[in-house]
Amino acid sequence: MAPPSSAPGSAPAGGNPHAADNPHAADNPHAADNPHGAPQGNPHGGQQQPQQGYKPPQDGGKIDPSVPKGTIVLYLGDAFDQPVPEADVDLLIVHETVAAGKSTESKRGRTNSEGEVTFADLPYGSGHSYALKSTRGPASYEVGPMGLTDKGGIRAFLHVFDSTADIEEAGILGRAEVQMSFKEDVIVVAYSVTYFNKSPLAWVAEQEIVLPPGFKALTTPDGMSPAMVPTERGAILRGTLPPGQVELGFRYHLPLEKDGDQALMLPFLPNIVQVAVGMEASKAMSLVGKGFDLAKRDADPSGKSWLITYRNAKTRSDYIAHAELTISGLPKRAIGSWISLGLTLTAAAAAAAYVISRRNRVDLPADSLADLEDAKQALLKEFVSLECARKKGEIGPKTYERVRRSMLDALASIIDQLETGRPVAARSGAFSKIGDIDVEAVFADRKKRR
Repeated sequence: MAPPSSAPGSAPAGGNPHAADNPHAADNPHAADNPHGAPQGNPHGGQQQPQQGYKPPQDGGKIDPSVPKGTIVLYLGDAFDQPVPEADVDLLIVHETVAAGKSTESKRGRTNSEGEVTFADLPYGSGHSYALKSTRGPASYEVGPMGLTDKGGIRAFLHVFDSTADIEEAGILGRAEVQMSFKEDVIVVAYSVTYFNKSPLAWVAEQEIVLPPGFKALTTPDGMSPAMVPTERGAILRGTLPPGQVELGFRYHLPLEKDGDQALMLPFLPNIVQVAVGMEASKAMSLVGKGFDLAKRDADPSGKSWLITYRNAKTRSDYIAHAELTISGLPKRAIGSWISLGLTLTAAAAAAAYVISRRNRVDLPADSLADLEDAKQALLKEFVSLECARKKGEIGPKTYERVRRSMLDALASIIDQLETGRPVAARSGAFSKIGDIDVEAVFADRKKRR
């Protein structure tokens, strides 16, 4: 999405002098007609009816040699990329070194009349990461983490939106992908949920999902926004889902029955209109879902056999609240040799979190096996640095043990994920068919029925 063209040094159409500098700016035909940044038909900038097909301006950041080293310049825009003046912005800072461990701090700034705020005199290089956060009403928005280098400062872009607590008012629809695998005496159930928000309104979520009786080992990724907050009954989706596409994930364990058959009732978050369920399965196993297509067998690149089934909503009101599944042909004993593939947004993101602060990168690393391998190699190097610091007396025995344990846990998580093969969100091999579901057809149906 390219910004409107303009001569060098001149302001682009629409009154936004930053659009030409923002490679993430949305090509929004309404921006030029709305100098106040309010959606069309609402001069007060308040909540409005969802506009299907709306494309939000994107957030992000990049190293810019024209920005002084150790400096972050943020442009804060609204739903139509118009500047937001006199708004508070928090700079969230994480410092992490082998010798000193991890520490956090924050700084607050305020945007000027052009929607810009500058944070200067910041440390750069490995061991420091930055995120920027702002609010609009009850909703909060964040971009990062990102790292500063000696090649220049960072020019970042963040956008804030009007919001609603009503998911229907925001016009949000979701797709869920569920991956089931087996580990010892449990079924590992991993969810990857993608929400599509095609209106200028953000959804401020406070939505509980009640998990099946007997669930345990609920895992939610640290730092995910919006967050999945564990409860006694399951988890609460809490936070802001801005316009555009939002991905989140979690997983949990269910007891594995040993009688050859098992019925499952898997719940979903609200407004799910498309579901794909995949199960790692031997030739003797079968998977049947009420209202789902006939499960088809396929293999991933590692040669593992999968059963995959789908269900699509056919009307606006046909939300998929749960999946009624029956697994047949389970072995009579525990499947100790099968390892859970897990979920990229949990295990992979958590394993790579340590490396994010070590890299001189602006963008988050992709959820891929290559990133996990990089994370493993980086941690192995840090083990060497840790041992050197201990021998030189730069850290005490308590700090050494604490950091060593944390690094071992991270390394174990990385190695476990590498051994399992392909993460879910990569959608490679057998699971690539999940990405073929066309959410546009459902949006078209919703628009037609209004």
